[in-house]
Amino acid sequence: QVSIDSSDALDMTFEMTNLQFGHILGYFGTQQIVIDPGSVPLAVEFLNDLNGQISFSEPSISMDITNSIGLPIELALDFSSYSNGTGFALNGPDYVLPYPTNIGNTETGTLIFDNTNSQIVDVFTLPKDSIVYGGAVNINHDTASFGTSNFVTNSSSISGDLLMELPFMITASALSFGDTLAQDLDLIGSIPTEVEIKALRLLMETSTTLPLNATIVLRFYDASWNEIHSESIDLLQSGIPNMNGIVTAPSSTSLSIDVSGTDLTQVLSAKSILAEVLMETYNGGTEPVRLRTDATIGISLGIQVEVSAIL
Repeated sequence: QVSIDSSDALDMTFEMTNLQFGHILGYFGTQQIVIDPGSVPLAVEFLNDLNGQISFSEPSISMDITNSIGLPIELALDFSSYSNGTGFALNGPDYVLPYPTNIGNTETGTLIFDNTNSQIVDVFTLPKDSIVYGGAVNINHDTASFGTSNFVTNSSSISGDLLMELPFMITASALSFGDTLAQDLDLIGSIPTEVEIKALRLLMETSTTLPLNATIVLRFYDASWNEIHSESIDLLQSGIPNMNGIVTAPSSTSLSIDVSGTDLTQVLSAKSILAEVLMETYNGGTEPVRLRTDATIGISLGIQVEVSAIL
């Protein structure tokens, strides 16, 4: 037996190691997490050489969410494209990510930005220089609507898969680009002195299932870069698309271009030749069309030359 009086005391220490929680339940508070801004270059050299625009009619950005955290999280996405310093904002809705309301459950859902709820068509109308993204994630941003009952378990997680789609349903108008085909020419000097060219005839037949019109303008210049002659050639004539924007039957064209007299003299004396290509989709680029991988282009080209020879 031990005698205990008022001056004695009992002191015990408890220690818990490897503590793991099953779940945490309560109100986690209001918080805003800023998404670090970033940018993605979007410049394509070929498109930068074009005048005009290509517009995708049905672009979309979607995010598949799987979430087992009982917490209302709002995604406020900032997403814009830029062209020569001018911004084109997505202006899409702020989404609340799908989340469970019962411990142990998992919710899934898809967040979609398309041409029905945003300005995504303007964002992806090409050419563009870059895409800039950022925004914020807001936790418990509206307790009046979503309450204050939050939870997380030891196996809770949240994941998302981002998908960006640019289906080739497009419109294009006033597309053009030019290039120099030849310089420092001496066509007359290359013709034997005993031969005289009287006339040239260019024969061309084309067939295509592309919903695209294309015209080539050949421009001939003298040594001082004065334009002395030009020829316009209808290279392609768009097929007629069906209601789904698909050309089902080829469109064919044939043409003949005759060059003689003064025009022939100017062509033969040219020192440089430039080509300018003008393109647009079906009906002046006013109706969305589809570009298919099985589309075909066929071009047959022939040249007739009338000459006289001094024997």
